[in-house]
Amino acid sequence: MNQTNEDLFAKVKEIYAEHYLGEIEEHLTRECEHLLALIRTTEAFEPKSNDLKAQSEQSAALNARLHDIIDEAWHTPVEKDISEVYVSLVEAMEAMLEGLEQELVIAQDDERFFPVSGDTWSIRLVKTFKSSLLGFGHLPRRFANVFRKTKKPLTNWSHKVPLQNLARKHYFGDVLTSLRTVTDQFFGSLIHQYLDIKEWLEEASIHGTQPRVHAGVMAENIRSFKEQWMTDVRVQMDRIAAEQQECFAREYERVGTFELPTRKLSTSRVLKCQEEAKTQWKTHNYQWKNTIYALCEDWRADLDIYVLKHRTVAEFSVLKVAQVKKLVENIDPEIEKIQAFILDSLATLDGSHESIQKELKRINYQAVRQLDQDLVPKLSEKLSNQNIVNLINRLEVTVCQNVEALSDEHIVLKSGTYDRPLKSDDFSHVSIHELITFETLRVFQKEINVLKSQLFADLEEASDQTKDLDHVVTFSLSSAIAALDEEKTDEEVIAIAKDGFKRASSRLTEVRDKLEISLKKSSEALDGVVTQFCESLIALSLNENSRELKIRITKAKAKNQAKQVRTELQDRLRIKSQEVFVVIKEKYKLAQDLLNQLSGKFILTAGKPILTKQVSDFLLESQQALDKLPLIYQRLYQIEPLTDMELFEGREKELDSITQAFENWRLGRYGATVVLGEKWGGLTSFVNHAVKEVGFSYRITRYAFSNNVCSKEGFFVVMGELLDEEPVEHMDQLVEYFHQGPKQVIVIEDLQNLYLRKVNGFEALETLAELISRTGHQVFWLATCTVYTWTYLRKTIRIDEFFSYSIEMKELSRDQIVNIVWKRNRISGYKIVFELDDERAADKKFAKLDAEVQQKKLKDEFFDDLNDFAKSNVSMALIFWLLSTQNVEGNQITIGTFQKPNLDFLKVLSMDKIHVLHALILHDGLTVEQVCQILHIPAAPCQLILFALLEDGVVFCEESVYMINPIVYRGMISLLVSKNLIH
Repeated sequence: MNQTNEDLFAKVKEIYAEHYLGEIEEHLTRECEHLLALIRTTEAFEPKSNDLKAQSEQSAALNARLHDIIDEAWHTPVEKDISEVYVSLVEAMEAMLEGLEQELVIAQDDERFFPVSGDTWSIRLVKTFKSSLLGFGHLPRRFANVFRKTKKPLTNWSHKVPLQNLARKHYFGDVLTSLRTVTDQFFGSLIHQYLDIKEWLEEASIHGTQPRVHAGVMAENIRSFKEQWMTDVRVQMDRIAAEQQECFAREYERVGTFELPTRKLSTSRVLKCQEEAKTQWKTHNYQWKNTIYALCEDWRADLDIYVLKHRTVAEFSVLKVAQVKKLVENIDPEIEKIQAFILDSLATLDGSHESIQKELKRINYQAVRQLDQDLVPKLSEKLSNQNIVNLINRLEVTVCQNVEALSDEHIVLKSGTYDRPLKSDDFSHVSIHELITFETLRVFQKEINVLKSQLFADLEEASDQTKDLDHVVTFSLSSAIAALDEEKTDEEVIAIAKDGFKRASSRLTEVRDKLEISLKKSSEALDGVVTQFCESLIALSLNENSRELKIRITKAKAKNQAKQVRTELQDRLRIKSQEVFVVIKEKYKLAQDLLNQLSGKFILTAGKPILTKQVSDFLLESQQALDKLPLIYQRLYQIEPLTDMELFEGREKELDSITQAFENWRLGRYGATVVLGEKWGGLTSFVNHAVKEVGFSYRITRYAFSNNVCSKEGFFVVMGELLDEEPVEHMDQLVEYFHQGPKQVIVIEDLQNLYLRKVNGFEALETLAELISRTGHQVFWLATCTVYTWTYLRKTIRIDEFFSYSIEMKELSRDQIVNIVWKRNRISGYKIVFELDDERAADKKFAKLDAEVQQKKLKDEFFDDLNDFAKSNVSMALIFWLLSTQNVEGNQITIGTFQKPNLDFLKVLSMDKIHVLHALILHDGLTVEQVCQILHIPAAPCQLILFALLEDGVVFCEESVYMINPIVYRGMISLLVSKNLIH
């Protein structure tokens, strides 16, 4: 099938118009829609100028939404062939080319025989020779035509045209090469639009205000850009098509002649050129995608920084309001109560009295009763509470969490310009998280710690100033009463009394004013810290600063790595040099132990077991050391259930188990759950955390058993008080109450206090088990129990059969224990310095290390010892930390080596004492009477045993209840396990 050049050209032009221009217009439309989406999102942004928190949150949300839109628009570029990008174009062209004839045979034009303008001298020479040959070839026909009636035309020589290869070369391969200019125009213009929109949006992104140029103007610019670009690209495509048509026509006439040999259009050569054109187009298109992706990555990094900036400002605005609120709602009411008492007392003193002495004694009694025993301790406690300082810590934690949430790496251009196709080598990978953490966050945290330390000091001072307010009043009243005996007049006596009240009132006012000034200064200083932090963040959005900082980070990493390698080499050499000494020392100790064991087997040389007072002496010395610590610091490490969940750490799996149990109960299944853990292991704190995090959508009732209620009647009394129900007399009454009421959650803590190990001592527990089984679908029961008691109850009354879920609190990891301790210290704002022990001080190689490296090693060693002592028990870890504090100087606390007391004496305790301690552990504390009932021993011997244990420091007494001392708890557990008393 023969086709003219014009027909073929028309077909090719139609294919490119439909399958290339159509596709590229769709691509441009998508990009313009993304740009318009950015504009519309910003247009919908309406900043609230009067509310900093709301405005900052809106700005953060705006930047996050812009980030999402850019994420949707551009992903990591992938190098694709044109057959993957323009599928229909390649298919249409291949179909059209396959439909062409492989080869045409046509007569050569006259121009192939005669010189024309532009021919070289060699071509002219060949054409002259060729024309002569053609003339000689025509002579026979010319001669014959003289005698013919019908003349035969004189024809030129023919030539073969490889039509398919010629069309493939010009209308596919060469067009692909020319289309690179369209790619340049497409991406170059698009990047220009992105940069314009990015610059336009920065006013809203950074400052949270509407851009000065209206969104409608920007949207119209995008639409105009699209229309103009499509017009321009059609003109450009017409020009490319015309150029290729001209080239096709020129080679169409010459191919198969000496001017263009057919071998130059062989199938292999044409296909090779076509593949090269495809490869060049693919690389060119990919590199342009790299450019626009780098722009989007830079933009995304900026938006991440803007989000962090606005969230920081929002959190700071919350802090400012919350600090004032804490002062007004927590401190002021207590101050007002004390001031009200003072004013009432002054008014009473100003009134008439039958007996001034009686009135002074009455007021003194009221002062002791209200101020000394109630109001002043409450005020002092609230001043020493860490909640106010914890607000600053919450800001720091939130900022750190937001920094942690930043994406790991972004791409930054080495050149900083987006005006050309980019190779991968032109990229520089930068971690925004690392950039911020390297300097900006460190400076922020350092200044925050200074502010926390100062605020702690101010609160400590305020607490100290209020502690003796009651004594100021009572001393003045006592002085006034004493003045009566010195025959002072009533007016003079009243003046003495009033003077004390006025001084107390003045001091109270002074404390309040100082607190307000302190919070104001703290807020202003924090404002400066946050502002500096935000300015530093914005500075990082400039690529020049990011590149410079990256170089510094790289140098610092290289320096630290070299230091680490040097330290490791030194450590290896030290370890190698000590190996022989260690082996000899171990062998010597082994031999010594063997000799001691052998000598212990003989009567004359056997050692005599003795009890030691080391534990009680240790506790006394430790308490004296603790008393020297700041009150607020003591409160941070106080062994009590957490109410501020900022200090909670870990227990994710246990929380998931409770959540699953609750969800199954909601689906109508039996869901009674018990949480098991060690004494002082954080059971109540975990329940507080679970109640907050699980999100129980029903009324929650909580009760912690105490005093070892063990009878059915006692249990009914407790339940009646708990549920505000009339006196409960039997089980059916309770069951009916629960079934008639709405579904609810009941948390019962400390099941170990709901029984006594005696005859009929399990009635209360058995009654509870029956209640749980009969109300399990109406009530979600959540209980807690110490793990050793649970094991005992499981073997005796099979209590585990009444609970569907038994969740044992597993050991915390070393890092979690470290975080529990370290988080509290971070809240305090105190700087921690670990003290060198004698062994480290004598280590010359250790002394050569930098102070920072020394502290890191000492910290790691300290927490290894802490975890070995605590064994994942939170309270033990906190005790270990507190008992390790050496001294406090300014805002610095020195932590020394904790010398654990020698607990070997536990091994020689008599069995009577061991049985008493066993009972105390299983019941979580007992009175003397309860111990007598359990062990069936008279009161007098029982008291003697408990007093001896108390004197030795093995137990302590609180409100007539004897409990195991936390210091010896772990050793006592090991002893009881070794004697097969607990499992």
